[in-house]
Amino acid sequence: MVNENSKYYKNGINKNTYDMLFPDFYNIKKEEIADEETSLIIELIDVYTLTEQKKLFIDLVKKTFDEQYGINYSNIKYNKETKQYEYEIKEKIYTFNELSDMTDIEELKKELKTDKRYHKCHTRTLGLAFGIPESNIVTGYEVIENAKVLHSVLEYKYKNKFYIIDYTKNIIMPKEQYIELTKFKEIERISDLEYIEDLGKICNFPYLTDKVYVTFKKELIRELECKGLFVDDEISKKEIQELKEEKMRQIENYKELNEER
Repeated sequence: MVNENSKYYKNGINKNTYDMLFPDFYNIKKEEIADEETSLIIELIDVYTLTEQKKLFIDLVKKTFDEQYGINYSNIKYNKETKQYEYEIKEKIYTFNELSDMTDIEELKKELKTDKRYHKCHTRTLGLAFGIPESNIVTGYEVIENAKVLHSVLEYKYKNKFYIIDYTKNIIMPKEQYIELTKFKEIERISDLEYIEDLGKICNFPYLTDKVYVTFKKELIRELECKGLFVDDEISKKEIQELKEEKMRQIENYKELNEER
C-alpha cells in the first residue's frame, strides 16, 4: 500500500514528474490557443453526434450561433452518395462519420449517444485497437480554446489516407482535418500489435492505469524490463499468441478487401 504522503503514485510514477509533464491545464501560451471559430466547429460536431434530434439541433445553432457570429455554423448535411456527414463553413468542407453507426456492439452504440462516452478516451481507444487492422493508439494534447487536454485517439489507414477515430466525440474524420480542428499534438503512439504484445505483462500491474500506459509506455516498459519485472507467464503467452494470430488474419483480410475495392 502506498502512503498518501508518498512522492509516488500507486503505479510507481513520481507525482511531481507526472504532474509537471502531463497535466490537463488552462491559460496556455497565447500562440497555442485555438481560435474561437475553429474550437466552435469541433464543439458543435461533438454535440451533433451526441443528439438524436439533429433537425432541432440545427435549428438551435441557426438561431444562436449563425445570428451571433454572422457565419453559417448550421450547415451540416449527410451526403448519401459518399455516406458521410459534410460540415461546410466559409467554402470549406469538413467530413466525418459517426462511430456509433459503424459498430455492431450494442453497449458501445448506446454509450456513444450519451454523455457517458466522455472521460473514457484512453480505455475505449485501447479497446478499439483490437477491431481495427494496422491501427495506432495515439496519445497527445488537444486544444479547445484555452484548454489543453491529454487525449487518446485511434489512427488507421484506408486507401492510402489516414483517419482518426475519436471515441469521446463519436467521430471518424480525416486526420488532417482532425488535427486542424483540435490542434492535436502527438506525444506517444502504440501500434495494435505492440499493445497485444504488452497485454500479458501489464495485467500483472493492477495500479498501471490505461492513462499511464498510453502516456509512458516506452519508459515504463524499458524500466520494468531492465528490472526483470516485465514478463509473461505461460498462460498469458498462449493467449497473447492467439490474439496476435487473430490480428494478423484481420490485417490480411483487410488488405485483400482494400485490393478488391
